[in-house]
Amino acid sequence: MNIPFLSSYTKQRILHLFADKNNSEPARWKTYYYEVRNNKVLYSGFLGNYIDWFAFFFGADEKYLLDNVYRPILASSKDSVYIDIGGNIGHHALYLSRNASIILLLSQLLLA
Repeated sequence: MNIPFLSSYTKQRILHLFADKNNSEPARWKTYYYEVRNNKVLYSGFLGNYIDWFAFFFGADEKYLLDNVYRPILASSKDSVYIDIGGNIGHHALYLSRNASIILLLSQLLLA
């Protein structure tokens, strides 16, 4: 069995730990707009956004969790429902939209 020195998940967790989420210095890369296919869904974002940065470089924020926990659970039922109660941009809901029958964005309901 081949065990990598650091798995992609471990690298992502380390970056989460040390990322400076409050850095407000303007930089060109922070306004870089991109579009990429993640889990067969077109995802667009800006590298200056914390979650978008992970989606661009790793394919998703919390990709290990999405692919190895949430997707198998959603695949176990033909009428699966995913409820996104996060307070960010709906990244997880979009990433899992191909795997669930219904996606509810609860944070949007609470704001309405």
